[in-house]
Amino acid sequence: MIEKANTVHVGVISKPHGVGGEVVAHVGVGFDASCFEQEFLFVEIDGGLVPFHVAHVRNKNQEEAIVKFDFVDNQQEAKRFVQCKLYADRHSLVAAEDADEMQIGMLVGYECFTANGGKIGIITDIDEQNGTNPLFVVEHAGDEVLIPIVDEWIVDIDEDKRQLSLDLPEGLIDL
Repeated sequence: MIEKANTVHVGVISKPHGVGGEVVAHVGVGFDASCFEQEFLFVEIDGGLVPFHVAHVRNKNQEEAIVKFDFVDNQQEAKRFVQCKLYADRHSLVAAEDADEMQIGMLVGYECFTANGGKIGIITDIDEQNGTNPLFVVEHAGDEVLIPIVDEWIVDIDEDKRQLSLDLPEGLIDL
C-alpha cells in the first residue's frame, strides 16, 4: 500500500459524468487539470489510498477533468467515489512536469529557507483565493505567514530534500 507521504493531493471527485463510469474530478489548489494525466491515481477510501488505473482523461476546463478509471463501468459505481480525494504519485507527477513548469501545489510540505540558509518554515497550503496573486501559507515560529509566490524570489527547488530557497525582501516575514 502506498503511503500518503509519497503522494500529492491533486483534487477531489465531484460527481459522476454520464452513464459509462466516468467522473468529474475537480482540481486541487495549485494544480491544473493536467495533474490527472497519470497512469494511476489514488482514491482515498476509508482513510486509505486505493490505486486505480486511469483509462483516459479529458479536460473539461482548467479546474475540472473527466476521468475514466478501469473497471468502473457505470454511473452507480462512479457514484461511490463522489467527494473522495484524489492523489497522484509524487514521483510520477514530478517526472511528468518540466522542471521549470512544476505545478505550485507540489510544494506543499516543502521546507522553506531564505537564500542564505535561514529556516522560514513548512509550506502548509497555497492560497489562491484572491485569484491573481497566489500565496505560500507557511508555518513559521508557531504562526502562519503568507508569502507571495513570485518567480524571481524562488532561488532553488530541491525536490529530493523537499526544500525551497527564497530570496525575500527584507522584513517580509516579520509583517
